[in-house]
Amino acid sequence: MPPLPPAGPRVIFYSPAPAGRDSIIRLEGTDIAQLLDDFDYYAGRASSFLRQNRIRAEFTSDPLIPVRAREARIRIVEREKLEDIVGAILTDGIQEPRVLSGVVTEEEFAAEVRSFYRLK
Repeated sequence: MPPLPPAGPRVIFYSPAPAGRDSIIRLEGTDIAQLLDDFDYYAGRASSFLRQNRIRAEFTSDPLIPVRAREARIRIVEREKLEDIVGAILTDGIQEPRVLSGVVTEEEFAAEVRSFYRLK
């Protein structure tokens, strides 16, 4: 069982572990390699935006991701059951988590974060 997640607003970026990435790239080719590179780039850029808004950013390749859901309930997200191999989970312990699957641009990510956390 993974450790309990911290309380408060946080975004969990998920992607395959380095060893898993190598296997995926060998099987899928350069398109998936580009997707992983794009995800790393945009997730890195998003971290400073989150920091400015006092939202914790975390990165994981764990197969089970604990998140605080509505009313601080703990929910386990199974990474393999998500729509894409990369993405982000927005959580605050007040409302149900929101999963952003795949690679999103800085503008799209900022809009989703502003909406979810009710930022100006």
